[in-house]
Amino acid sequence: MVKRHRVHLRPKAQHRRRSFFGILAAAAVAAALCVLLARLKPWTKLSLPAFSLLPKAARVEALSVFGAPPPLERELLASVGWEAGDRWAPFKDVLVARRLRAAFPCLSRASAHRSWLGRSVRFEVAVREPAAAVHKDGKPAGWLGRDGTLFSAPTGTYSEPVPAADLARWPGGDLFELARLIVASAQPGALPSKLASLRFDPAEDGWVAFTEDGTALKWGALEWTDEKLERLREVFSDALPRFGGLLSADLRDFEKGRILVRPR
Repeated sequence: MVKRHRVHLRPKAQHRRRSFFGILAAAAVAAALCVLLARLKPWTKLSLPAFSLLPKAARVEALSVFGAPPPLERELLASVGWEAGDRWAPFKDVLVARRLRAAFPCLSRASAHRSWLGRSVRFEVAVREPAAAVHKDGKPAGWLGRDGTLFSAPTGTYSEPVPAADLARWPGGDLFELARLIVASAQPGALPSKLASLRFDPAEDGWVAFTEDGTALKWGALEWTDEKLERLREVFSDALPRFGGLLSADLRDFEKGRILVRPR
């Protein structure tokens, strides 16, 4: 007859097993709750009536915007639709910041900071830096970002002068190389003077640019930007003492190794 042996767990081993399974169960419940909240997003369905009984700490008595020029700041505050004393549910400040970022393409960032004790909300924003002011048929038509995207901004958002880009005859497509040309030409010594305007002209086989001192550049296709600028500096340094005055440079045959410079 086989003798059976009973195995008894020590109290410490039993305690460890219970703790281990307890942690697993708690983690499973927490994970399930997170998944449920992520799917339902209850904070997006909350309305003011649901918070009519919130304590005074839920009231927002002060609201401010930092990082925007005054004209844009006024537009942002007006779009929030806030009145002193309004009750704001938890997460509403975050949702409003996201809404501002979506409604104002000139913003590269928008974040919210809420003080429950101070009953205030502060929005901190960052404004995109434009490469050029876009025009069509002589009328303002938005802004060209340094990343080549077009965006709008309230009047008065930008006060610093930037080149004007006329896109009236532009056939469409990616504008990243145009933005790169504008940014590169703004580097010290890149051109005889700052770039003032550009326009797309099919009759000139591409882009034509003018600097603030009146120098004309028949740039052509948006290719070889760095190489064109480097060679142009050399050509101008040689041509200015000989011709003097205003110059015109034709870079449309740059791939053939030619830059034509003549007095204007």
